[in-house]
Amino acid sequence: MDILRRKIYESFIFNFILNLVEMAKHSHVMKPNSKTLIKTHPEKFMDFFLIRFLLFIDEILEKAFKPFRKLWDQSWLVVFFRGVYKNLTKNSFVGAIVKEANFIYIIALYVYVDKLVRIVAGPLSGTWDELLFLLIVAFFVYRRIIWNKRYVYSAMDLPIAFFALMFMLLVFMNSPDFAVAIEGFRVVVQHVLWYYLALQLLRDRMIIHRTLWIFIVGIGLLGFHGIYQYLTKAPMLGNWVDSGETITTRAYSIIDSPNAFASLLVLFIPIGFAMFIAHKDIILKIIALIFTLAMGVSLLVTFSRGAWIAAFLSIIVFFLFMARRMILFIFAVVLAALFNLDAIYNRFSYMFTQEYRIKSANGGRIYRYNYGLDKVANDKTIGLGLGRFGGAVATNHNLSPFYMDNYYLKTFIETGYVGITTYALLIMTLLFNSVRYILGITEKENRILAYGIFSGMIGVLIHNFVENIFELPFMVIYFWVCAAIIVAMYKCGHRKDVD
Repeated sequence: MDILRRKIYESFIFNFILNLVEMAKHSHVMKPNSKTLIKTHPEKFMDFFLIRFLLFIDEILEKAFKPFRKLWDQSWLVVFFRGVYKNLTKNSFVGAIVKEANFIYIIALYVYVDKLVRIVAGPLSGTWDELLFLLIVAFFVYRRIIWNKRYVYSAMDLPIAFFALMFMLLVFMNSPDFAVAIEGFRVVVQHVLWYYLALQLLRDRMIIHRTLWIFIVGIGLLGFHGIYQYLTKAPMLGNWVDSGETITTRAYSIIDSPNAFASLLVLFIPIGFAMFIAHKDIILKIIALIFTLAMGVSLLVTFSRGAWIAAFLSIIVFFLFMARRMILFIFAVVLAALFNLDAIYNRFSYMFTQEYRIKSANGGRIYRYNYGLDKVANDKTIGLGLGRFGGAVATNHNLSPFYMDNYYLKTFIETGYVGITTYALLIMTLLFNSVRYILGITEKENRILAYGIFSGMIGVLIHNFVENIFELPFMVIYFWVCAAIIVAMYKCGHRKDVD
C-alpha cells in the first residue's frame, strides 16, 4: 500500500491536481464566504409537550426494562452465544465486517440491492424493502430494551408525523376505492418514514462518512456505467426522444429511465464535489473528484433537460454557501458548454421550436397539466383522492392515461389544497430546519459536506417540477437519508444530544 501511495505521489496527474488545489485555496475567487459559521440552537423542540410526554413514557418503560435486561445478560443462552460470537469474530476479516456492520450501508446501496432482488428473487421485488424496514424497527426495539440505546429525536420528527397523519385523514375523507387510496398513501408517505430509521443508525462520524463514501462510490460507478452505455450506443428502452431530435441513445445505467437516473446524479454530484473540497487527504480528494466527474459526464449524456437545470441550480446553491465569487464563473462555464457542445445545444434549443410547442400542447407536458387541472376543477379542496391520477398507482389501476411529470401538480390533483399545503409545509420545514442544523455544525469538514447534501436535495426538489421523481422509492429514501445525515452531523458535534 505504501508503494502504491508513493507512486501516486510521484505521478504527474497527482501533482497537477495538487497544484490546482493549492492555487484554489489561495485564490480570491475560491476564498470562502465570511461568517461561514453561525451557531444556533435548533433543539428547542425538545421542550414541546408531546416530546416531553414521550420522554416521560420512556422513563416509565426504562424502569420495566432494567430487571429484564439484567436477567437477559445473565442467562446461559446469551452467555453461550456471546462466547461463540467472540471466538468467531476474534482477529478475523469476517469478524471485523460483522462488528462494523450497519443497516444504513444496505440502505445506501438500495439501487443495487433492489436490482439484485428483482433478478434473483422476483416475488420479493415489491416487498423486500418493507421487510427490511420492519427488521430494522425490530432491531431498534431489541437495542432499546437490551442495550439501553435511547431514541434520537430531531426537529423533523413531528412535521413528518403531522404530514403522515394528514394524508391518512385524506384517505378516510376521500377514497372512492379504499384499496387504491391505501396504495397511494403508501407511495407518498411510506418511504418518507425511512428518515426516522436513518437518524437512529447514523450515530457517529465514522458511520456518517462511510455512508457518504458508499453513496459517492456506488453512484459514481453508475456514472461510469452510464458513460459506457452512451459510448457503446446502448439501445433506448422506451420513447425517450421526440421524432424531431437526432439523439440516438440516452444513459440510464441500471435505473432503466434516463430521467430517474439523472435525478439520482443531481442529488449526489454536489455531495461528491463537497467531498472533494472538504477532505484534507489528497488521495481522497482525487477519488471524490474522479467519481464526481463520472457522475457529471453521465448526467450530460442522460440528456435530461430538467435534470440539467436542477443540477445547475443546486451547484449555484452550494456556492452561495461556500464561495459566491464562483457563481459568475459557473455561469460562464455552463454557457460555454451550451454553445460549444452541439448535442446539449440541440437538446435545449429544441424546446423553443414550433414543433416542440405543438407536441407539448397536443400530448406533452402542457396537455397533461391542463388535462389534470380540468379533472380536479370541481374537487380542489381535497382533490380526486390519493392514487387516482398522474402517478404509478393510477396508471397501474387504469385510472390515469399518463404520468403528470410534475410531482407537486400530481399531489395537488390527488389531494387538493389540503394535501399540497401539508406537503409544502413539510418541505419548507425540512429546508428551514436543515439550514439551522447546518449552521450549528461545528466541524468545518462536516459543514462543507452538509452544504453539498443540502444543495443536492434542492436539486431534486427542483427536478420534481418536471418529473414524478418522488414516485421512485429509491429517490425518496435517498432524499430523506440525506436529510437525516445533516441532522446526524449536527448531533455528532453535540454528543450530549445523542445518547
